[in-house]
Amino acid sequence: MIVAAAIGLVMTLTIAAAQQQPDFSTSYKAGPLFARPGDVLTYTIVAVNTGGAVQNVALTDTLPGGVSFVPDSCTYDDGEGVWSCDPLNPIWEENFSTGKHITTTFAVTVTTSTLRLPLVNHASLWWDDNQEEMAFTTTILSAVPDFTGSYKVKESPPLVETGDLLTYTILAVNTGDPVTGVVMSDTLPAGVAFARCSYTKGDAPTGSSCTPPVLWVEDLTTGTYITTTLVVTVDTSTPQFPLHNCAYLAWDILQEEMCSTTMVNSDVYLPLLLRNHAPFVNGDFEHQLNGWNTGGILRVEAVTGLHPGAPDPSITGIYAARLGGDDSIYPEGEVPISYGALWQTFFVPNISNPEVTIRYRVATHDVVYGTTTHWYFDDFEVAIDQEPWKIDDDSIRNAAGCSQSSPVPSIIDVDSGKLAFCDGNRTGEPTGTEGLYETGWHTVTLRLGPSLRGTNVTLYLANFNRVDHHWNTWTYVDWIRTNW
Repeated sequence: MIVAAAIGLVMTLTIAAAQQQPDFSTSYKAGPLFARPGDVLTYTIVAVNTGGAVQNVALTDTLPGGVSFVPDSCTYDDGEGVWSCDPLNPIWEENFSTGKHITTTFAVTVTTSTLRLPLVNHASLWWDDNQEEMAFTTTILSAVPDFTGSYKVKESPPLVETGDLLTYTILAVNTGDPVTGVVMSDTLPAGVAFARCSYTKGDAPTGSSCTPPVLWVEDLTTGTYITTTLVVTVDTSTPQFPLHNCAYLAWDILQEEMCSTTMVNSDVYLPLLLRNHAPFVNGDFEHQLNGWNTGGILRVEAVTGLHPGAPDPSITGIYAARLGGDDSIYPEGEVPISYGALWQTFFVPNISNPEVTIRYRVATHDVVYGTTTHWYFDDFEVAIDQEPWKIDDDSIRNAAGCSQSSPVPSIIDVDSGKLAFCDGNRTGEPTGTEGLYETGWHTVTLRLGPSLRGTNVTLYLANFNRVDHHWNTWTYVDWIRTNW
């Protein structure tokens, strides 16, 4: 009886496994968001099966009007080799086991008469009587400026009092095509009053005046930069809450958002009581980036999901933070070398075991540490009272275990201000890889030592792209919490 039951169970499990349906829902198509007439666009289609095995899956692609196929540009990588493909449908037909993915690339040329036309390219995967459609839209413009190197920083301390002056510096830079009539705007949030504003174009010694919400309208040729200094006064009626202020650089339909967040303390305290008990706020990012400071050239933004094709795509609640851009933002060879960072200053109570727990995941095409070059490449770094982007001594990262291949410990004792840990692909190829490496969601708890208790500390989170422009790395952070 027992043997028969066991055989029956095995047969049931075998049948269930055999009946598992294929799942291509995480497949996606990517390409440039903007282009000009005459440009060559490269499309990438990633077909991923996260379900049961299936045979005879076909990929088709219907090119939009306004483009022409570039001969001999179609190839696909099925994990066993890179093969040429036919632009006529189907592009290829393959069998898919569970977890198999195929990456297809091809190029098209935008016809010179195409302008302001959204080019919607549709690709589809077909199997049995099923279809998974993937689409990508490229907007054709007369010029394509690049404002991604622009940024906004706050030159005041992380916590300010009512009545204080708050100074923002906004750098607008264009590394793309020259354009005219670029608009810089900043709508001040409630709780501040405009004090003064000026801006300088290039290295000119004097600046022009400006007034919110439209700070200026200027032409930005390639390499031109404009530095804007905006000063506001924290209003005396402002309660204790984060001031979130965003500036926008816009031309035509392109817009670059640059934001900065400051904690304001306007509580009235009795004499002899400390006034700097900054609370820890918005650790689940449900208020997007409110309460957090941002910095670096790489994108830092609140997102509602992970990149296409990510396994286990769930986040906690509605929003998570993403440090750095995903594959759909930076084309091959155009990944910026810099960092994207979040930081927040908060008060640690004088209790026996204060802890800060961080939930994160890293997606990367690069390695943290090159074992042959002994260089640090791309990673995610967490520190207390130490700005990771100012660490120029590799011995500090070595001391934090960043060069090791073993997993990051789940509990780390932090007894003073220092780099706590680095994570990413700790065992990858020294030269990076086209394949995407995912850490999955990790949780690390920082135990704060006696010297950090009863004081304000600053938690720094930074995502780095280093050394070359070909491999990209980005980090999601969600559900940071304290135990007090």
